[in-house]
Amino acid sequence: MEGTMKSTIIALLCTALLTAGCSDPVAPPAPTPVAPSVTETFTGTLLPFGHNFHQFAVAQVGGIKVSLTSLDPSAVVGLGVGTPGQGTCIAATSIAAVAGSTVQMSGTATVKGNFCVSIMNRIISIVPIVLALALTAAACHKNSSSTTTTMTPSPTQTTETFNGTVAVRGSASNNFTVTNSGRVDVTLTAASPPAAVVMGLGVGTPGDAGCTVLPGASTNTPAGTAVQLSGTVSAGSLCVKIYDVGNQAAPVTYTVTVTHF
Repeated sequence: MEGTMKSTIIALLCTALLTAGCSDPVAPPAPTPVAPSVTETFTGTLLPFGHNFHQFAVAQVGGIKVSLTSLDPSAVVGLGVGTPGQGTCIAATSIAAVAGSTVQMSGTATVKGNFCVSIMNRIISIVPIVLALALTAAACHKNSSSTTTTMTPSPTQTTETFNGTVAVRGSASNNFTVTNSGRVDVTLTAASPPAAVVMGLGVGTPGDAGCTVLPGASTNTPAGTAVQLSGTVSAGSLCVKIYDVGNQAAPVTYTVTVTHF
């Protein structure tokens, strides 16, 4: 009896081994492909009160790193990343930056598509710039000490309307706040008397001395329905200034609209 049981066990083991040897091998799981990083370099000249932007395409959800590698002469400029639209770069986030070899901004593009990097100048000198932009997988920079953000939908425009009176040889100003870097349009919609009086119109920064118009950000114009002054600014407190350019014989009442992000 014992010999018979041993023979049966040996026969079962042999059958199991033969079955295992004839079965198809299990294929190992295919490795997940890693998207290669892409580095793009942009160069340009940044004018006083100027704004440069460069578009790039993100083919796969992942990380973005931005390095401002060269700035001559040295200066602090606004550096932002966002989405292109309406002839400008609508920054989802921006910082004040100086040139350096390290990453100044990093974040994650949560969708594929077109993005842009913007450089904004509020100094008087002409600044040649060199910008390096690297697009990498999100996991590649989780430990980065640079500013980190997630790309958000484009902000919407806001239109504000201001009214006031300009004395002879005087000026008036109204403050407004730009929440997101982008385009600013200013329209002097009404100014009288007389109806066609030409007024000075400018955009600047508010302070103890009033509204200081930024270089290149002013014009002389009568009231009208078309935009008379436009440009691109970084986020912050700004002001619109309306002033007598020597044409007034009496106080002038005005209405001005400012459209911004």
